[in-house]
Amino acid sequence: MLKVSMLFNGLTGTSASQVNVRTAFGFSETWYWDGTEAAAEAAAMTLVRARVNILAANVQLYGIRIGDPTSGKSYIRYPGSYPGGPATNGNANLPIDAALCYVTAGAPTVKKNFFFHCLPDTWVESGNLLTEHRTAVRTVLNALNGWCFMAYSRAQQPIPIMSISAAGVMTLEENVTWPRGTIVILNKVKDIYGRSIRGNWRVSVGAANTNSVTLANWPNREVVNKGKARRYLQVPVQVNAQSVRDVVGARGRKCGRPFGSPRGRSPARA
Repeated sequence: MLKVSMLFNGLTGTSASQVNVRTAFGFSETWYWDGTEAAAEAAAMTLVRARVNILAANVQLYGIRIGDPTSGKSYIRYPGSYPGGPATNGNANLPIDAALCYVTAGAPTVKKNFFFHCLPDTWVESGNLLTEHRTAVRTVLNALNGWCFMAYSRAQQPIPIMSISAAGVMTLEENVTWPRGTIVILNKVKDIYGRSIRGNWRVSVGAANTNSVTLANWPNREVVNKGKARRYLQVPVQVNAQSVRDVVGARGRKCGRPFGSPRGRSPARA
């Protein structure tokens, strides 16, 4: 399973209201592809060609980041050309308008809410996506067939905790296979002084078929026979022709720094 992020950059300052202000911004949209890297790149470009039709004219594709969610390794594929929103769409200014959509897939059915960012300003009025533009957004929704999104699996049963040492070594009542990097959810865990310990913790040392794993960044607190642990597991759900999808409405969204810009402050100039 590959994680595929489409990276977009935009530049404001072309409209009459912001003629003296030019602001660069960036945003990304992520889906998952079950296949080879070459197939993921080809599928991403096909989706991009549909996606740019509802982009503002002052936004274009920067690149496609493809990575392995397990190892964390990724690379960016820069296309030969940088498709952007059609000039006829008009521009977008900050904060950008986004189409809030949903898709349901899988068995049992799982629902995902998500955004198509940076619609043209003229497509949204008083916080509502105009009716005449909803068909264009639905066309992009139909292009999602074959793509996957990640859903949290509740099939993981919680396991009673026998103890957690001050160094973060957790001993369970059952053997598990939680390799390094596994995220563990602690439930109703209290230390020996009765103080609650909550949140998600990442395994730093794990092995196959063992009842002992080490939790990273543990806060030097001991636990004895208090609470349960459950693996946080995400599973891919694929969108297909039977998946239900539609547009909910429009929302204002903030953006981040443009992709490809240097980190930190700009150097002082004379």
